[in-house]
Amino acid sequence: MRSLLPVAITLSLALSWTACKSAGGPKPQAPAAPLPEALKAWVGQKRILAGAGEAKSLRLEKGDPLPKGDCDVAVEVRRATFDKGTVTLAVETLGRAEVSGRARGTSCREVPTGRLLSVSGFASANDVAPALEKLLSTSEAHLAARDVAFHLPAEAKPPKVAAITAEAQGTAEERSLGRLVTSWPKLLLSVHPLYNDLSGRVHHEGEVEFDGTVGPDGRLYKPALLTSLGQAQEEHVTKALALWRYEPAKKGEERVAARIRARATLKVD
Repeated sequence: MRSLLPVAITLSLALSWTACKSAGGPKPQAPAAPLPEALKAWVGQKRILAGAGEAKSLRLEKGDPLPKGDCDVAVEVRRATFDKGTVTLAVETLGRAEVSGRARGTSCREVPTGRLLSVSGFASANDVAPALEKLLSTSEAHLAARDVAFHLPAEAKPPKVAAITAEAQGTAEERSLGRLVTSWPKLLLSVHPLYNDLSGRVHHEGEVEFDGTVGPDGRLYKPALLTSLGQAQEEHVTKALALWRYEPAKKGEERVAARIRARATLKVD
């Protein structure tokens, strides 16, 4: 078949030249408005969108009630804009969020890999934070909304391992300290990764195994995947694991860091 590309290029150039002649030359485009400081901090945030995980987009007015569905997903904010009183976030789905001991949402069958979330009715970008905090909650706020107590602030630096479970690998000293542990980490919140295969050829669901350290603050540090994955999938899984929360291990009344071995369910579509 003969290519139409040269014809298309010629036509495009002709139209551009005609437009420039009639308008007296090309008009300079106005520079894009800089992102307000109040929104810059949201880009890159990993949060939980509760109740609307299956929605392809979500448009709310300031003060509207939040979605009441049962599909909770973790997302990462990729872009943010503010225009005419409306804040819009482009988010990427990281995975399904599940609170331990609670039934999985029945509506979480077809979760979009990306979506736009918008909230309107603001006088300025400086007013958006409270509404966004309600719409996209932290792991701690998500647990609190489900009556699961978790009030541990994040540690300033990654913890030094004090003990180790029998399943994970460690030094003789760590295993010895493990024998003094009176309670091991208990999972409170997990995010099971959902990964979008851009080729559309891969569809898979299975478990991935990882080692990691649960700090005295109940957060998962330095997870190392033991299941072989591609680089993009591994990075995606690691982002999801950052939102996991545990009740930390204890040695008597003292909270201690403990190395664990665990599994997450990875779904690729």
